[in-house]
Order: sequence, then structure tokens, then C-alpha cells
Amino acid sequence: YCGGVLISDLFVLTAAHCFGNKNASFISVRMGSTNISNYADCSGEATRLFTAERSDELDGSAAPNGHVVCAEVEQVCVPIQNCSFFMGDIAILKLKTPVNFTDYIQPICLPENWVMPSLSVPIYILGWGFYYDTEVIDYSGYEDMEETGSSSSESVVIVTSGFPLTLRQRNITLINTTACQKQLRRSVPDYIICSTGGGCHGDSGGPLVYENNGTWFLLGIHSGGDNNCYHPKGARNAYQCVVLRFIVY
Repeated sequence: YCGGVLISDLFVLTAAHCFGNKNASFISVRMGSTNISNYADCSGEATRLFTAERSDELDGSAAPNGHVVCAEVEQVCVPIQNCSFFMGDIAILKLKTPVNFTDYIQPICLPENWVMPSLSVPIYILGWGFYYDTEVIDYSGYEDMEETGSSSSESVVIVTSGFPLTLRQRNITLINTTACQKQLRRSVPDYIICSTGGGCHGDSGGPLVYENNGTWFLLGIHSGGDNNCYHPKGARNAYQCVVLRFIVY
């Protein structure tokens, strides 16, 4: 599956590479909950696309299953058809019927004039992608009399990983174009923005968001990278910025 974000009652923004040659009849969009443990909510063989809703869902709380809506897709629009690597990796899904907004289903706000936020502005990526969590246990001061007769000073790193059942978020650090091109080892167009990590396998198509005066805005769509969640500072992740001229209502 891939992530996506609702931008109106009829359109979902996501990544083009999620679909390959699949036509719209194989795609459904699941909305209304941050919990994906109940797959019966969207039965069938259609490719599932999970949308991250705006604002209050950032705390990761799950809505009751009764609020889940599964929407069929009528059309997939890829503004840049010749996608290579992650260039132009953005798609717009048109739903067959408009979605009714509820407390659990809301669209993200789009900036009227896209401007790159300051690098100091907190940016978040959301998704249900594969994760690595680490916990460091410090054994310094613990007595290990049985084997050595002395105290131990070792630390142990416990790693847990897997696909989460609830929506996860991560604060990421954006980097400028020069640093982006150096990390990716190639030139990038001006609609690509990069971070030093944060995205994982399964996060493709999910939103990159930021807050401005109490309102959450969409900055970009997760496209690709090294998918290195365990060592995010060494990873490379690329995002497609939202270009409003691509979006036709």
C-alpha cells in the first residue's frame, strides 16, 4: 500500500510510482481512521491507499471503525507522464463520488502561493511505513559478580521494527538544494525538496506537512530515498513539492 492525502471532497494527492500500470478499477482509498488493523473495512483485491487526514489526527489516536470510508477511484491523473527515478513522481486520484467531511475525514490545506518554509520550521512526515525504534539500555553500575566479579559499563541498543498499526509521524530536517544534490549525487529540479531522512518503505505518497498560525498545510508528497529509518541522518529522502498548477478542480 501507499499513503495519500485528501485535498478536496473529490481528489487525493499521492505518488505516481505507487500504481505502475494499474488502472483505477484496482485502487481504493481508505479514510476515517489512523488505525489500519481492521482490513475488513476495505475488502476486495483493490490496491489500498491510506490517506492521512489533517490536524487533530497528528496525535496518532485511532477513530472508531464505524467512521472508516472506502472510496473507489474513477481516474488517476499523472501530470508528468515520463517519470524517471523520482522526478515528477506525483499523481492525483479522482474519486467516483465526493466524500462527506466528518470529524475524522478532513482535507489538508494547500498554500495559495507555494513558498519554501524556513529550514527552522518544524516539518512532519506521516505514514504507515516500516519503522525502526531504538532503546538504549545502560548497564553501567550493574554488578556482574557471577562472571567477572565487577560492575559492567556496557550499553545495549534494543531495536524493534515492523509495520505499525496506527499512523506515525516524524519531525524531519529539510536541507537546501546544494546539499540535496550532493546527497543524491545528481542534479534535481526546483520542485524537489530533500531531507536528511525520516521516510520508510511504505511511506510513499504520504504527506509532508507544516503548521502556520494554527493551520496545517501540505508542503509535499513523499517520493523516494534510502528508506533508512534506523540511521535517518545518513539517509536521503526526496519529496515532490505541491505545485498548484498541476491541480485542476
